[in-house]
Amino acid sequence: MEGFSLILKFDEEEGGAAVCVKATVQGRPYEFLLDTGAALTSLRWDEFTSQLPGQGIHQSSGLLGDIRDDLITVRDFKLGSIERELLTVARLAESHHQARNLIGMDLLQAFCCSFLFSENRVSLEPRPSDPLSDLFLDDKAHPYVTVECLGSQAPAVWDTGASLTCVDLGFIERHPAAFEEAGQSAGTDASGNSIHTSLFLMKGFSCGGRSFPDHKVVGIDLSFVNSKIKHPMTMILGYSTLGQANWLFDFPRRKWGILEMLPAGRKESP
Repeated sequence: MEGFSLILKFDEEEGGAAVCVKATVQGRPYEFLLDTGAALTSLRWDEFTSQLPGQGIHQSSGLLGDIRDDLITVRDFKLGSIERELLTVARLAESHHQARNLIGMDLLQAFCCSFLFSENRVSLEPRPSDPLSDLFLDDKAHPYVTVECLGSQAPAVWDTGASLTCVDLGFIERHPAAFEEAGQSAGTDASGNSIHTSLFLMKGFSCGGRSFPDHKVVGIDLSFVNSKIKHPMTMILGYSTLGQANWLFDFPRRKWGILEMLPAGRKESP
């Protein structure tokens, strides 16, 4: 079967999860965060990666700061049925101790991906018979979908690398009926900066023609990251939203859709 398994690491208190995968690089086992919000696959600085020669610089942005990493080339990369004899990745700075290895869109954009959260796996088998909507990918292959919140539409990045869905504070302020304060949260963005944010219960949310139950999101100022990209976003859809459905993203054909909504309160497999 074409595809790979998912390892979901849950935050029971907030309702999010890290979506992880196992892969090997030159025979060495690594755990990665599956991150459709990352343009490029990346590896942390370690005894192996530190010995590989740099081949340029990769620049990107976190929610709060810029990121500058070396580019390196690794051999014999394997993620489930995905294999690459040579793969150029970003090597994260030695100082980024809290950063994770990431699987980015440089790998995923070549495939029709069914994100089957009910089965903890991603299938790469084509599904041409499913009714699909047009998908917008920006210049770094980040997938954008349109969402609604109590009837107000907004652009959102579909981001498996985010544990909780993030909503721009300006949108929350303009739509107070859709957001109820639900506590505080602390985390770290991709640049290594610490973030202390407010949690909200998001109401009246829909995506892909499907209504979603009320669920927790993070309120965040997206102005910095939006100033760095051509296509601003109002939301970053993380696992707290994504895990409520099975999704199909046919990246080569630029089509997407929700395969099915999943039962509320379902038990997750380990």
